[in-house]
Amino acid sequence: MKIHVITQNVPLYIHISLNKFLEAINNTSYEISGITVLSTDGGKSFTKILKERYNLYGLVDFLKGIYYIMINKLLSYTFYIFPVKKCFSLKNVSDKYSLKEVKVKSINSDEFIKYIKDNKIDLIISIAAPEIFKKDILNAPLKGCLNYHSSLLPKYRGRQPLFWAMLNGEKEVGVTIHEMDELLDNGPIVVQKKVPIDENDSLHSLYLKTIEVGYKALIEAIEIVDKNSKERILNDSTKATFYSFPTKEHGRLFRKKGKRFF
Repeated sequence: MKIHVITQNVPLYIHISLNKFLEAINNTSYEISGITVLSTDGGKSFTKILKERYNLYGLVDFLKGIYYIMINKLLSYTFYIFPVKKCFSLKNVSDKYSLKEVKVKSINSDEFIKYIKDNKIDLIISIAAPEIFKKDILNAPLKGCLNYHSSLLPKYRGRQPLFWAMLNGEKEVGVTIHEMDELLDNGPIVVQKKVPIDENDSLHSLYLKTIEVGYKALIEAIEIVDKNSKERILNDSTKATFYSFPTKEHGRLFRKKGKRFF
């Protein structure tokens, strides 16, 4: 089965998740035929992205985030110097597995849809892809499209689900792999895994915990799709909750409740 991955270049977590996924899928018969990396946050300017993060994290945690990003950036160069192929960036991952990068302005473009059909791609996997998938691209791969979402759908659709779950005092979060349709984080659930929130968890540690179960859930979902199994979990839209990117006030409330970003 030929698989194409669509993601975005977010510096802290996606390369970790993708590296674990590709490492695991190398032990299967499935083929990752290529990857498409879209503009971060749907093409927002770098200045706007920084401002959003600064408003959310506050000065201290914003600087911590910048520190982690810069360390990863510097360490990513060691990938090309030392024989130990540990990945610190999405480019490291792409080079490690010799992924073919397919560059497009939009995944909904006629050009990209033609590429998927001409290359007989069986399955598209979205990992934090920042663009809405429309009907034509959803129907282009032979077995459809799967989305990786860090919440227990149908709750916490939308942006930053782990942040909102912590802010709302949830006892657990999770990862959902679901079939995609034209609505955001909608479509039947193929695999869902729960992750408990411990008292000492930060948002950062929770991201890492979900990654540890997420890549395994993704492999499991691919196997289910490959077997043409029709068993699915209802992603009940009547029980859905939707969240957008949190504001400065939400960040303050997060810290006031004793929650930590890092």
